[in-house]
Amino acid sequence: MSNKIKREIDNIEIPKELHYRAKQGIQQAKVETKVSKRFMGNRKIAISTAVLIMFFIVIGSTFVSPTMSSILAKVPFLSNITASAPIEKVLTEELNERGYKVHGVDQAPYPKKIMYVAINGTQAYYEDNKDEILNEAEDILLAHNYDAFSVQTVKYNREKELVTEEEMMENLSEETKQYVKESDILIEEIHQKFEESGFNTSGFGVTHNEYDHNVTVDVPNTEKRTAEIEQTIQQIIDSNDFGEFDIKLNIFNKERRELESAIATSVIPPLHEGLRARKEFHTKGMAYSFHPLPLQIIVKTTIDSSDRDAKEIAKKIETNVEGFLNTEEIKKVMKNEPYKIIVRSSDQKKLN
Repeated sequence: MSNKIKREIDNIEIPKELHYRAKQGIQQAKVETKVSKRFMGNRKIAISTAVLIMFFIVIGSTFVSPTMSSILAKVPFLSNITASAPIEKVLTEELNERGYKVHGVDQAPYPKKIMYVAINGTQAYYEDNKDEILNEAEDILLAHNYDAFSVQTVKYNREKELVTEEEMMENLSEETKQYVKESDILIEEIHQKFEESGFNTSGFGVTHNEYDHNVTVDVPNTEKRTAEIEQTIQQIIDSNDFGEFDIKLNIFNKERRELESAIATSVIPPLHEGLRARKEFHTKGMAYSFHPLPLQIIVKTTIDSSDRDAKEIAKKIETNVEGFLNTEEIKKVMKNEPYKIIVRSSDQKKLN
């Protein structure tokens, strides 16, 4: 996802059945009309743009590394978030340790703050134990200071979780299958030519569907053979006769991209999780953007701008975010990056 696109962590439509299907990287309904493929390193990714965003969100919610745990412990408002691993994993492990047959735990689609506990076993086992498991899960959440989340239980269904690539392809139209096939050919040939030529790129993508036909390449500004890269791609497109494609080279500063990536992975996720975990912050989600500068950190609340406590709550949020950003560990990641904190009401008004 381009660094020039505003990262909306929470503003994506995601179906209720996300919890396990998203882990397979599949959403059949939206794959039908959008085919977008990307090659990064040695991995080829072939899923729809919508699925990419969903997958990003699922991964983003499981943020707590050992290093990050030490950071959280030193930040006043985050120190109460005691889970040393993703809270979904903590819930799953602790429930299993207590003897329950739990397959896994997932968060509900935004903006709901619900943990879904998927229970293994027979229907009879589920009916006999679901209430007890729900109560135990609620106790575990509270013990780790996740007081803003509720719990629901569901019967685990393996068949709904697993959708093979072949099954996904079966449900596509013939036209979309052809787009997929042609995209595969372009990706393989471009990758091969790039390796032969030794071009320095960080990845490239092919979008080929009824609406868009383009090839996008991320190129560090140290690679000077941009005209040759573009010419190589055009030759491959012409030789395959798949129609006209737009070619776009995203020239980026490597150091700048590494900084933005570090902030996106080590600063935003724990802040997002910490604010959403506690009722006192009335936070439903976050967004952030580097463009235009300075970095905008946007906290989206459930408070109406007419609420008499709105300004006070916004000030509390801003103070705690400032405290987090000014810890020594986070300052090392931020490297003096300028930023602006914006706290928004539920009716989209700035509160601070």
